[in-house]
Amino acid sequence: MDLGDYSSMVNRHDISKEISFRLSYSPQKKQVGADLRTSPFGSSHLRSYAFDYAYSGTENNSTYEGFSYLKKFHISITNEKKAPVFDAAFSSSIKDTKKEPLSKRLAASKKFILLTDDSVAEFLERKTRTWDKLKIDDIKKSLLSTDFQTDLNFSTPCMSVTDIKSAAAFSMTAGVILNYTIGETASDLKEKLSSVTYLGPLRSHPSRFYAPRGDQNDSVGKLGENVARFIYEQSPEITIKINSWFEKFEIPYELSARSIGDNVTGTVICLQLRDTRSDVVVGPSDVGFGIGQMLPIIVEGIVREDSIICVEQPEIHLHPRLQAHLADFIIETSKKNQWIIETHSESLLLRLQNRIYQGLKKEQVSVNYVEPTSNGGEIIRIPLDDEGDFCREFPDGFFEERIREKRIRR
Repeated sequence: MDLGDYSSMVNRHDISKEISFRLSYSPQKKQVGADLRTSPFGSSHLRSYAFDYAYSGTENNSTYEGFSYLKKFHISITNEKKAPVFDAAFSSSIKDTKKEPLSKRLAASKKFILLTDDSVAEFLERKTRTWDKLKIDDIKKSLLSTDFQTDLNFSTPCMSVTDIKSAAAFSMTAGVILNYTIGETASDLKEKLSSVTYLGPLRSHPSRFYAPRGDQNDSVGKLGENVARFIYEQSPEITIKINSWFEKFEIPYELSARSIGDNVTGTVICLQLRDTRSDVVVGPSDVGFGIGQMLPIIVEGIVREDSIICVEQPEIHLHPRLQAHLADFIIETSKKNQWIIETHSESLLLRLQNRIYQGLKKEQVSVNYVEPTSNGGEIIRIPLDDEGDFCREFPDGFFEERIREKRIRR
């Protein structure tokens, strides 16, 4: 997803303002074997991160003189009882964001200092007490002379470097544990952020043939451009699941995939749909636009696990009944994923409301409305009760057009 540069994203395009966001999660993957022995934190420990980004440069500088950077970064790890296990706040080493030469500012943006050392010192003391008898004050003294750095693979602190003069108060064990812990939190965070996938509002038009590229990632892609490769490589398991959903959606087709390529052309994938009513085989481009628009959503929901799937307007080119059925698919696949849906579909929301009435927990669904204000978009939560009814009205009568049109007819 291309959101532009810093000035494009920041509120009112004011580069003197900061961009902040936060996220929390508990790992869903089961840790076994080596993972349990090497991970510094348990799989049930809640990870919370806070990011504050700023801009280094001035409006008069060329685009090559200015850049965005991570100004502050906060890690908080808590256990099942919400007791703190590890807490660290970092600040960028950039001192002058405007006057210093670009090279110095860039170098400083990759180094961080620790703002809070109490929790980190206590963590290291607990982890090393079996081998060393370190004092908390000695650990804190060493932390004051420790730099935390990023590298090409991570934009957050991922390694620690302690000044050699202060390292005497630091045991080798403590240094290794600190460096490993910072690296593991950076790696864990990167893996979580990499699990976010995005499908745009207009997916690719169905083609008769697909030639997969070698650089395709583990997502169907923003436009659904990789969907044929997933279907072909994971057949027949995935086509069985897709066809099962087609049957639930009352779509009278069965999907299959095969390669018609050779040693010269390489793999050339052909998707086929068999009409279950007439037994006629056609391509996705022959049966209307709806299946081609819905197929990337279905495939992404099936192949992803422990992911956040963002979809804009999944209802496009789908008639109201299919929009409602799509809500059932989202509910079912949300057991292993989290869906973030931007929609204007009343049919989709009504099906979600009905499922809550039938037993789906209301806590599993969060409905939010973005209200434009003079200070930017304000997110307004629209809560649901145990019967699936909204506890407050949508601002500006978002779903009241149907009622208004009926009144006009009367």
